[in-house]
Amino acid sequence: RELACGVVQPVEQPIGDFLQHRGDAVHPRGGAVAVAAEGVAVEDNGAHLRGCDVLLAWCQAQLRGNIGLMPRNWAKSIGLAALDLLLPPQCLTCDQVVDAPGQFCVDCFRNTGFISAPFCGRCGVPLAHANQATRGVCPRCAAHPPAWTRARAALRYDAQSKRLILPFKHADRIDLAGPLAAMMLRAGAELIKDAELIVPVPLHPARLRARRYNQAVLLGRQIQNRTGLRLLPDALVRLQATAPLGELGASERASLLAGKFAPRLGAREQFEGRHVLLVDDVLTSGATATECSLVLLAAGATAVDVLVVARVPDPRLG
Repeated sequence: RELACGVVQPVEQPIGDFLQHRGDAVHPRGGAVAVAAEGVAVEDNGAHLRGCDVLLAWCQAQLRGNIGLMPRNWAKSIGLAALDLLLPPQCLTCDQVVDAPGQFCVDCFRNTGFISAPFCGRCGVPLAHANQATRGVCPRCAAHPPAWTRARAALRYDAQSKRLILPFKHADRIDLAGPLAAMMLRAGAELIKDAELIVPVPLHPARLRARRYNQAVLLGRQIQNRTGLRLLPDALVRLQATAPLGELGASERASLLAGKFAPRLGAREQFEGRHVLLVDDVLTSGATATECSLVLLAAGATAVDVLVVARVPDPRLG
């Protein structure tokens, strides 16, 4: 027996592996079916489609003989759809079920401190009001301009963002790299326009062996996948391991990190004349970003911008 369905009309533009169609679930006049929902377009933007939609689309296409409407990698899509039905996607920071992977639930979204204007045009620190900036920069950057040109962050570094960053950084939650990178791209859209290379902040080899991955490289790879920018995952090296910086002030961090980074042998010419996007997870005092920026500029980079997941607010600025 044929399933209840509606008519879909091709809109010519394919999305990923799918042919995009618009559907009307009200008037079943025959034709190929993609989804059983009015006004819904089939698309593949890197996220899972809802399991019921994909399975229903597959069944309807089988019944009508319109297999061409299904994605070329339909087996993978069906498998992911079945997985979504068995293990529904959960909020990024709690166990609440959400519509698709990589989303917040309503409450967690409300509690997440996305950085929006006003913020410092140089270091990206959030401001309580625009009058705290002079010619678009905060008092600290006005007095001591950083080595980089612009820094942007998606989130305030607070209790809520730590629920994302700490598991990603220390608890093997590498699945968070994609959603975090998506937030970074929204915050750093103007930086992406000028960037020519992505360079992650490096870990010392001993730290990398202990952690098994560099979170900055994972973020950089996700940004590369979404923008097509060239990624140099090991272009910078950390020459000496340092103690955790968590409890240190800005001047102590700067002193401890001075001279600790260098370009990898043979990588210098890759920076020559290029606008570099330096990627990391958190921007605190800016000491790490400063040292990496100085190394990149000395190696011939024309400019360095910094893009991170989260920025530690300046308590003096609210």
